[in-house]
Amino acid sequence: MVIKGAKRHDFVYRFLYHTFPFFIKRLFNYKWEKADFEGPYIVISNHTLNLDPVVVGLSFKKSMYFVMSEHMLRKGFVSKCLKYLVNPIVRLKGTTAASTALEIMRRLKSGYNVCLFAEGNRSYNGITGSVLESTGKMVKASGAALVTYRVQGGYLSSPRWSRSLRKGKVTGAPVNYYSPAQLKAMSVDEVNAAIKNDIYENAYATQEKEMIRFKGKRLAEGITSAIYYCPRCNSLDSFEVIDSTVRCKSCSYEVKYNEYGYFEGDNVVFDNVLAWDEWQLSRLEELWMGNTEDNVLFSDNGVSLMSVMKGHKTQKVADGDLIARNTYIECAGRVFDFAGIADMQIHSQNTIVFSHKGENYEIRVPKNMCTRKYMEIYSFWRNKQ
Repeated sequence: MVIKGAKRHDFVYRFLYHTFPFFIKRLFNYKWEKADFEGPYIVISNHTLNLDPVVVGLSFKKSMYFVMSEHMLRKGFVSKCLKYLVNPIVRLKGTTAASTALEIMRRLKSGYNVCLFAEGNRSYNGITGSVLESTGKMVKASGAALVTYRVQGGYLSSPRWSRSLRKGKVTGAPVNYYSPAQLKAMSVDEVNAAIKNDIYENAYATQEKEMIRFKGKRLAEGITSAIYYCPRCNSLDSFEVIDSTVRCKSCSYEVKYNEYGYFEGDNVVFDNVLAWDEWQLSRLEELWMGNTEDNVLFSDNGVSLMSVMKGHKTQKVADGDLIARNTYIECAGRVFDFAGIADMQIHSQNTIVFSHKGENYEIRVPKNMCTRKYMEIYSFWRNKQ
């Protein structure tokens, strides 16, 4: 089956392949390895940068179609150009991925190459996220080859929570190639294990070995999208950030985020985002498990509940407060029980997206608000089912 506009998409891919290297090298000090594999194949990579499709694509001269978050197609004229020029495979975050998987398989079986960022989300703490268990099943059923790819340095160059880029060193390279015959001989669990192992990256483990300087300005700006518990007084959402300094307004605990991605200062409790995040996640789970009466865990105000409709359009439902309890969230006066939520994710820095009983929603929040804690509460509940 021929994809409508395939020749145009191929031309655009090749044009970008030859023109973007100078731009990406300059922006990220990026170095990559060339790859030349027999297709059709699906490339599965970790996800560290907003420009990962470009970064990964520079290794592959043969054109590919990319799986892209649906919210990227809500930008008017820019989205129309994107659709016309490269025709991405759309994935609506916070929903089941069945339709996306079918479209990936359709293009692979038609002889085209596809690139997928299996985590679906960029990391807040520098560790590669989880991979859907259905990924291995889809790869095996496609009959295509698999190429795994790993990007390193992306997290410290452009942290998920950050509002600014830092220039240090970013590298990208294929890890392994699995032929259709090899994949056929592997179980679904073995394919998933290979993917998880190949694309796994711990930004701080790599940085401990290399200690690369990532130069930039306002290095801590936006970090309250990632950290929410004070390690000294256990206050929730009590931080203020000025340039590279993070300070707790409740107890005056203060640290500075430096150009190597570490915290420094007097009496530092955790010297990096990963260690801090692992602690606060355990603290949040204790709060959730101890709330036996389903009382309010935490809340924020000034949010907007949006309905995500067909045609990549959104419509405001209401404004109001966002409240978390053990088994549900309330948003702008509406209750969304966790049992009815198919999935919950975050796009950009802090916009929550989810599907509830067949309807798709988006929760837009103030710029400095941390929404991760709502998603984690939902994850605690789901993992106990």
